[in-house]
Amino acid sequence: RHTPLYGVNVGGWLVLEKWLCGTTSLRTKCCGEVASPYSAAAAGDSEDEFSLTARLRAADELDAIDAFRSARVSSVDFEAMASAGVT
Repeated sequence: RHTPLYGVNVGGWLVLEKWLCGTTSLRTKCCGEVASPYSAAAAGDSEDEFSLTARLRAADELDAIDAFRSARVSSVDFEAMASAGVT
């Protein structure tokens, strides 16, 4: 007999596509309002992670990506997923 698996989609966390991350901000449980890296002035008209990181690196603003990833999904989220039975 097969064991069912239960999962969630955390898209936009490790793969920074504009259509998943948005261009404004995100409200999180852990960190409140967190700006999308696509909202940085240096992001320009970037549409994907490759062009976004190139532009942010050139402007010395890569920390925008780190801040977003740290807040997008946190240990609190993983604990909530585990307690909900996500495998």
